[in-house]
Amino acid sequence: MKKAFNVLLFSSLFLMCGCSAPISLPYEDDAEILYNNNVETLKNWSFQFNEETNDYSLFFGLLNKNNEEISAEIDVDIRIVNDEGEEVYEETKNVFETDFDYYTSQAAEEQYLAELRIPAADIISGRSSNGTVFFNGI
Repeated sequence: MKKAFNVLLFSSLFLMCGCSAPISLPYEDDAEILYNNNVETLKNWSFQFNEETNDYSLFFGLLNKNNEEISAEIDVDIRIVNDEGEEVYEETKNVFETDFDYYTSQAAEEQYLAELRIPAADIISGRSSNGTVFFNGI
């Protein structure tokens, strides 16, 4: 039941913008990727279930005020609320420069994104198997 809940809850988000495993590590020549705490914009976020590891991945990118991709050490508040209004997951996760890497998806070319993992067992069952993921960088 819990797995069915989790799969149904996030299948629509995955279909819209799912990402795959990293295809490469950052290169020394990637000078356009800046380590910078001046985050202006969040971009290209997605949430997907990883069947082989029984967890979820939250992917997102960051841009500075010059619209350049950046890495940043930030805290991310994550909440999942089902359609019955029940909070089924809540946690603050630390994001480090090493959490950013290059990823590809079916909907987009290579992107520089952070990945945060959430074990499926950490998401509690509720009265509804549909819901919404909320996250905020602080």
